[in-house]
Amino acid sequence: MVELFDRFDLNPSIAYSTNESFAAFAMIENGLGMTITNRLITEGFQADVVRLTVVPPQHISFGIMIPNKDMLSPAARKFVQYAKKTMAESL
Repeated sequence: MVELFDRFDLNPSIAYSTNESFAAFAMIENGLGMTITNRLITEGFQADVVRLTVVPPQHISFGIMIPNKDMLSPAARKFVQYAKKTMAESL
């Protein structure tokens, strides 16, 4: 978020903050401000808030951190494959 503010020379006055998106939505529903979050978080989430698209569109990077890819369990390996496939399809 700070990178986005710096890129566009924005200096918002922040009184409340949270790293938890659903808490942010609850704060917004109660008139306590606004948030900038990604589409993956807001997609399918029902809240009494107005969603606006950021112009120009901004993008974030996703990554998966694992200690050693050769030592992954079959379930973890399957999850990594699923996550990569799902993210590729959503772009």
